[in-house]
Amino acid sequence: MFAGVYSSSKKYLFLPLIALFISDIFIGFYKIEIMLSVYSCLILAAVIGQLLKKQKNIISLASGSLASALLFFLATNWAVWFFGDWYTKDLSGLALSYSLAIPFFKNTIISTVLYSALLFSVYEGARYLISQKKLATTK
Repeated sequence: MFAGVYSSSKKYLFLPLIALFISDIFIGFYKIEIMLSVYSCLILAAVIGQLLKKQKNIISLASGSLASALLFFLATNWAVWFFGDWYTKDLSGLALSYSLAIPFFKNTIISTVLYSALLFSVYEGARYLISQKKLATTK
């Protein structure tokens, strides 16, 4: 989402995907349909960031970050259930897929809140300090 909010060009939105793909080369690939769900969720998070670009505030950024995390949880666990071989292809299998993922989702929410706060506040703080320095040197 950070890339979506701050990228000046849409081509930079794909940098996180490139980084993920490079790490997948070293870590290993997995079922392509599940991989595509992960990559698609990252693209959608960047799109959410693009939509929030003009209304950056704490509430919208926190909401967008949490929405991105929820979207990732719902989409990727659905993909694991639908395309994987681990769960029965019925409602109880889907429920099991989501219920077993809840402990991971808790950690996702915690890391999303912490990293979003860190990334956005450090970036905005740096922008503010740079703008103040420019004002001080032009007087």
